Amino acid sequence: MVIIDRIATFVAGENYDTQRDFIESLLEVDDDIDASYSSIGRKVFLRADLFCTIGL
Repeated sequence: MVIIDRIATFVAGENYDTQRDFIESLLEVDDDIDASYSSIGRKVFLRADLFCTIGL
């Protein structure tokens, strides 16, 4: 199991749009990992204020 947390620390200091771009990229990588390595469990904890309108 891979747990990705503390994303807010990773993007701290960036403007809102840049934070969203970084985290959207992370989600794309997560999708790629799921497609290639479905046996690896993953949990990604995201800030609700950045992704309340994006379907996951």
